[in-house]
Amino acid sequence: MVVMLSCWRSVYGQVAMEVFAHFAPLVSDQEPMFELLMRELVRGMGIESQ
Repeated sequence: MVVMLSCWRSVYGQVAMEVFAHFAPLVSDQEPMFELLMRELVRGMGIESQ
């Protein structure tokens, strides 16, 4: 449950920041940032592919 909530919190936060344009002044393309978040979450869960 803790892992699921941690992942949800990270994804929700990332999406909310993008939707409300909080990254807009700093980052024009949020896709690389989102992919980095996804890679970190997968790595943190120990399920990354080789």
